[in-house]
Amino acid sequence: MKVVATAAVAVAAGGLLVWYARHRSAASLPSQSAPIDEAEAAGAKVVATPSVRRPSFVVLHSGDFAHDVGEMIIAGVRERVGVRGKLLHMDGFKRWADELSLGKEGQKDVVVCFIVATIENEQPPESAGACIRFFNRTSNPKGMLARGSAPLQFTVLGLGDSNLLLDRQTTTAKDCNQVAQKLDARLEELGGRRFYPRGEVDDRTGSLELAPWIDGIWDPLCNVLQN
Repeated sequence: MKVVATAAVAVAAGGLLVWYARHRSAASLPSQSAPIDEAEAAGAKVVATPSVRRPSFVVLHSGDFAHDVGEMIIAGVRERVGVRGKLLHMDGFKRWADELSLGKEGQKDVVVCFIVATIENEQPPESAGACIRFFNRTSNPKGMLARGSAPLQFTVLGLGDSNLLLDRQTTTAKDCNQVAQKLDARLEELGGRRFYPRGEVDDRTGSLELAPWIDGIWDPLCNVLQN
């Protein structure tokens, strides 16, 4: 069975953890737990001792497969360090950014994992438009994401599909993830602090790039949430 078919079936059945288990070592796989409800996660807060202030944790996703990957990351962090993260669709970005005072004086401490797709013509999905446009504003001053007690800490995962490219037989994940690449560079330019390197996934190859990226995220992510 081709990996592409395996991934498609697993995701369709809501079994991303099962698919992931077939493409990685068992050491860092979070145990199967109840799905993370977005409404529940939206009101969740970081577990911390009263005397220690921790950053909040948010996964911003552009929908569909990005949601499933985000749910897995949320579950893994919750199991490892007891942090209850927030899983948020990018169409709710504006309200979240306002609540956070993102890019303004008094910006709240936050760790963000951006999971965004690139579709035709190197564009983001429509639902991710507000998020991408916010960071791409030419009026944004450099350093705006470092206005809080700590800069916004981030990582970016790109979900692309080289099947959309004319020369798809000779392309790789880096050729179909322009939205993630530009967002990653822009966040750093605006003063954000990258805690884990950008990941790039290609649907044409069955998203084989995803498993090693997920394997590597746990230590740096847990470290920034605890320190």
